[in-house]
This record gives sequence, structure tokens and C-alpha cells, in this order.
Amino acid sequence: MGRAVSDSSFHHFCDYNWNPRMGCPSFVNEPAGEGVLSSSDALDDTHRYVENIAAWLAGRI
Repeated sequence: MGRAVSDSSFHHFCDYNWNPRMGCPSFVNEPAGEGVLSSSDALDDTHRYVENIAAWLAGRI
């Protein structure tokens, strides 16, 4: 009972996708994307998305 989130792109929330300069985990075999590095709004949008999910799961919204 309670709230849950299902997201088919959950793997995009790992640190590697937020900061590709950190290097990738051993299970990643795709080339790094540049979206977060080339778009100033991309990381802010991702943070906002995750914050909204967390607030909703916590029952704050």
C-alpha cells in the first residue's frame, strides 16, 4: 500500500548520466552522451524531475 514509481529509464538516474566525466560503471558498454554537458538546462531539468518524484513519493504533493 502506498505510492510507487515505475520508470523504464531508471538507469538514467545513475551518477554517470549526471556527470559523464566521472567515467562509466563496468556494466555500461555504450559511448557517453554529451547532453548534460552541452545543454545548460539538461541537468537542472533532471534534478527537478527527481525532486518531483521524491516529493510525490513522500506525500508532499
